[in-house]
Amino acid sequence: MKKLIYAAGLALSLSLAGISSSAFASEVEDSSSNKVLVEQNALFEKANENLLELKNSAKRSLGTDHPTPYSQITTYSDGSATGVDFSEATFYDEAGNEIEPPMDNDTDLITPLSDGTSGGTWSSGSGYTCVKGVKVLGWYSYPSIEMSFKADFCMNSGTYDEISRVYSPYMNVFDWEQPLNQGVFRAKETSEYSAYGGISAKVRRYENSNATLEHVYLRVQNDTYWVDSSFD
Repeated sequence: MKKLIYAAGLALSLSLAGISSSAFASEVEDSSSNKVLVEQNALFEKANENLLELKNSAKRSLGTDHPTPYSQITTYSDGSATGVDFSEATFYDEAGNEIEPPMDNDTDLITPLSDGTSGGTWSSGSGYTCVKGVKVLGWYSYPSIEMSFKADFCMNSGTYDEISRVYSPYMNVFDWEQPLNQGVFRAKETSEYSAYGGISAKVRRYENSNATLEHVYLRVQNDTYWVDSSFD
């Protein structure tokens, strides 16, 4: 009886205030729905964080190899890999003359980043190194996906490094969706960001698989370069 009286009194109060009981109920319902949505979003975000942590813990670098004096390959525990290959690249000195590629004495990996003068290429602090035709690649071993391209870039001591060209894209996948995104996306590094360029595309690793967006980029900044790829 008391509950009935309370409900009637509440409805009368709302009516006198110009608020219908149905509007009040709707507001309460909307508030509850919003609260549920917030809680669900929080759970989804937490689940995504856990999945990312699980992925990062499961995937680790297995090391870096130099299969030739002109190449470097880094492999990962999930069967993916990234690398650079200077086998077909050409190097130039400060006068623009083509030269033999510089070598690192410890690893036999070509390193135009060496301090000091190396092989007559450039003088640290006053010169530059320009390379044409470096091959940048990323892949999964199984099911097989391979994406690569060639690039021309310069590392300029004392000023901003730059990538001038991205070309010769190569795709070895079961299927991929057009268009292939290819180009130099930031030609010169800035005080905060690297110069970068490369390729990206939605690819399928096998029949009836979902398309995933994969990318392979070359980044150049602070007189150094590296591969930024969805395969690493």
